[in-house]
Amino acid sequence: MPIIDVYLSQETLNAAGQRDRLAERLSSSLKRCPHAVDNPRADAINWLYLHEQPAGSIYMAGKNEKRPHYRIEVSLLTGMMDDKLRALVAEDMTRCVLEEEGSSYNSLNASRVWVIFRDVPERYWSSAGHLHSLDELMAYLNHDD
Repeated sequence: MPIIDVYLSQETLNAAGQRDRLAERLSSSLKRCPHAVDNPRADAINWLYLHEQPAGSIYMAGKNEKRPHYRIEVSLLTGMMDDKLRALVAEDMTRCVLEEEGSSYNSLNASRVWVIFRDVPERYWSSAGHLHSLDELMAYLNHDD
């Protein structure tokens, strides 16, 4: 049950369909998790929120930044991803942003995309009025209908 929060300037990625494609691609990045591959239950609980920041509201070292910068926060239950998987997802998400922007993947451009993973301890995540554990989530994802 990941939640992806994407923060970007309201001036960024405004061409027809860019934001929709980015949302789909970022959500698909999480399908690298073994329990999410071809799993409609995983798709149903993979949510993404796009947070537009007002024009001119992003600063670097106290100065207004002209080039687009992105912050992607991925919240998930602790234990859902190991370091190797987080690294793959972070690189994939960075590539998705830069490709959608039309920029090449290099260290200068990649440094404008930050992917932050937030592990939520078990029973600190609730949906439908129920506190969830990792075991319960995995049982839900692996349940055959």
